[in-house]
Amino acid sequence: MLSAAQLSVSDDRVVLASSDPDSLDAVVAGVVGAAIDLLTSDAVQRIGRCADETCGWIFFDTTRSGTRRWCEMKVCGNRNKVRRFRAT
Repeated sequence: MLSAAQLSVSDDRVVLASSDPDSLDAVVAGVVGAAIDLLTSDAVQRIGRCADETCGWIFFDTTRSGTRRWCEMKVCGNRNKVRRFRAT
């Protein structure tokens, strides 16, 4: 899949470059490169998994406190708040 991709240096950064920038592999290489950058940075601590038991989504927590619990408050957060309210 990424057989044509090569590591190269651009602006003092290592980047994944494809010999054919118009190919689908070039797009995938860009996504893979961004994922590698995120997963190898301090920002990896901001990746979270939704606290809803039935949801498997992950999210990037951009809150100031870093305490986000839900993938989306309008869906999973609200559902869990209603569930907790009805249980009392």
